[in-house]
Amino acid sequence: MASVYQLAGAPEARPRARLGRLIAGVKPPPFKFAKDRSKRFLAPSQPHQALRRLEREWIDWIHSKANWSVMVTLTFRRLTSRGLNVTPTAVEHALKRVVRLINCDFFGKRRTNKGWTIAHAVTSDSGRYGDHPHAHLLLAAPDGVTDEQLCGVVERAVQRTVLVSRQRHYGQYFSVGGAEYLVKHGTDRMVVSLLASAYPGK
Repeated sequence: MASVYQLAGAPEARPRARLGRLIAGVKPPPFKFAKDRSKRFLAPSQPHQALRRLEREWIDWIHSKANWSVMVTLTFRRLTSRGLNVTPTAVEHALKRVVRLINCDFFGKRRTNKGWTIAHAVTSDSGRYGDHPHAHLLLAAPDGVTDEQLCGVVERAVQRTVLVSRQRHYGQYFSVGGAEYLVKHGTDRMVVSLLASAYPGK
């Protein structure tokens, strides 16, 4: 069965050479990928007894929302260029910019404005003492795009977002444990406005 991207004619219909040009000079931090893609999505791990029912529902819901492929951890500067503390609102705006830039690279600005998007789920945290703003993102690569290419597009987006610091990590999403990792930070830290399935727009 064709995916939403295939039904809409993207991104396969877009020249792959364009994506190659965009990320040609982009080098994300080192990350490891599974040699066998068939082993990426394993059976769910045994849930911890202490997990509350609500958390379990969040985990199962997020895990089933998309065919997740990459997990990204981003850290943010503690101070703005004006010397002010970076607030959770500022981090959320920066994350929305990152997601928008990713979508623009894949689908173009016009389609992004019409709602085209890759699947994404985001949680934001300020750390135990409120001085370590960071975020965890789950992203699903569009059909025809490798995980390495997706990471290149993400890196290109974060390099164009001022508040994102140099410390970041890329890895593959192997199982429901990835969704569990997001939710364990607290469902109150999930950025609901940045939780979406792949959508081919209008």
